[in-house]
Amino acid sequence: MTNQTQQHTTHEPNSAALDVNKISTALDAQPEFADRIDWFPEIGSTNTYLTEYKDPENIHGRVCITDFQSAGRGRRGREWISSAQKNLTLSIAWNFVGGLQRLNGLSLAVGVMLANCFFEKNIVQLGLKWPNDLYLDEQKVGGILIETISLSAGVTCAVIGVGLNIDMKIEKSRAESLPIDQPWTCLSLSDSGLDRNQIAALTINALRSGLKVFAEYGLQAFANDWRKRHTFAGKRVTIEQDGQRLTGVLNDIDADGALLLHTDTGEIKRIMSGEINQNAADDRTVGTCLRPA
Repeated sequence: MTNQTQQHTTHEPNSAALDVNKISTALDAQPEFADRIDWFPEIGSTNTYLTEYKDPENIHGRVCITDFQSAGRGRRGREWISSAQKNLTLSIAWNFVGGLQRLNGLSLAVGVMLANCFFEKNIVQLGLKWPNDLYLDEQKVGGILIETISLSAGVTCAVIGVGLNIDMKIEKSRAESLPIDQPWTCLSLSDSGLDRNQIAALTINALRSGLKVFAEYGLQAFANDWRKRHTFAGKRVTIEQDGQRLTGVLNDIDADGALLLHTDTGEIKRIMSGEINQNAADDRTVGTCLRPA
């Protein structure tokens, strides 16, 4: 990685268009991924671009990045709110040998890859919310969306979308008028000081190196770091699942990345999906949990 990427500057992140040349120059040298960054000033969805990519033989490690995503989506098809040239929106494709079970806990691992990278570069200390949210000061600052496609017998391609709020100070000032149902923030409010090109390069480097580790070792290589960064560990929540309400304390994750809830009846429930509400006594926060992809 070049000194340009490692440098901790003091200027505010700007709203200029992304520069693919600057991003590419700051990437770690990995010849197998040369020329595998596709940039668009505007696109419907970076995930959709890769899931429908015309040349599946050359999709591995490919990145789609944009300055504005007009049809972005989050969990359960919810709209992803974003502004042009102010955030980081990208997706990366990665091939795995094995069935879908091979990808258990991938969204948790991706969160660790990003959080550890930003911490090690002295940018910001992020927390993680199961299974795919990035948190800063107990507010959502980013999210992860994973979709899969089958390429050939025994090969599954995971398309990993990352959305990160970087410079939304104006939007933050009128947050009540936006259709967002949970507290949120952006990196510029934490004085990270880096521009979007630098953050994009750091993110791509973290994903490409981390996904190699995940392909070999799976979630076990990231589980302990995830536990250390679990924002809601030990907090009381109510989970609405299949018409039932479960109340208890968020406990841990298992080897497959499922959330473990210590219920009020003394049971340990394995949670694969559901709506999670932090109890009012703990400063109510609303979020959604999906099975970790």
